[in-house]
Amino acid sequence: MTDRSGISVREVCKIFRRRSSGADQADGTFRAVDGVSLEIGVREFVSVIGPSGCGKTTLLRMIAGLTKPDSGSVHVDGQEVRGPGPERAMVFQHASLLPWVNVLNNIAFGLKLRGVDRKSRLERAQQAVALVGLDGFEHALPRELSGGMQQRVGLARALVVDPMYLLMDEPFGSLDEITRREMQAELLKIWSKQEKGAVFVTHSVDEAIILSDRIIVMSSRPGRVVADMRMPFTSPRSHALEQTREFAAVRADVWKMLGGQSGESAGAGTVDAVEPIPPSPPVDAA
Repeated sequence: MTDRSGISVREVCKIFRRRSSGADQADGTFRAVDGVSLEIGVREFVSVIGPSGCGKTTLLRMIAGLTKPDSGSVHVDGQEVRGPGPERAMVFQHASLLPWVNVLNNIAFGLKLRGVDRKSRLERAQQAVALVGLDGFEHALPRELSGGMQQRVGLARALVVDPMYLLMDEPFGSLDEITRREMQAELLKIWSKQEKGAVFVTHSVDEAIILSDRIIVMSSRPGRVVADMRMPFTSPRSHALEQTREFAAVRADVWKMLGGQSGESAGAGTVDAVEPIPPSPPVDAA
């Protein structure tokens, strides 16, 4: 059995090719991620934040094994990542559920791909349904679910395979603010029952603070790590934390680290916002 040692990202770089707008111009390249190194513990919840286009998702996809770095390497529990693996599961911004399959079978789909027998995979899927609070909706189709419920199915689909590490790419980014906060609370509740590592990409400063053990701040493209900030709060947490002076102080520190990274003024909760920071915000911005 492989010893668990966490995720190790070592000087990874990723270069993409893009075509110039003029038909007579040569193709060009741009460096999305440049020399990023970080360590993530086996039970740490780490958020990655930065301006749009800074390489957050590219970094996450390299950890997931969906994108290959052009240089550097990613190791998970001491093994170099060369593709997707059963110890990692991805939750995307959009749930991308199979539209013709009900909730229970959508959740069980990954287990089916892994060759788990039907009885066992449906039993495990039912347990995951309960874990994410979808009891009673096992036989509903995706079109019958709200956006938040669809994201619960996506989260359950990742959890049901029992990964060591959960990789989440702005999973609540497309939700309305009320549903987003409900899902944050749900994730905190689920996390308290799990012993997993997590990498969570978000644009929301408040979301990163409320969920994370650490926040990794990235620069504008090419994406580099400009700060690695450990949160001073104990777990479990709730959104009541947002009303405290301690939360406001940490929030100000994160924005200081972001500085001019977005090319815009610091916002009320998201990196791309342009409104000034209120002194003690009750909620984060949509």
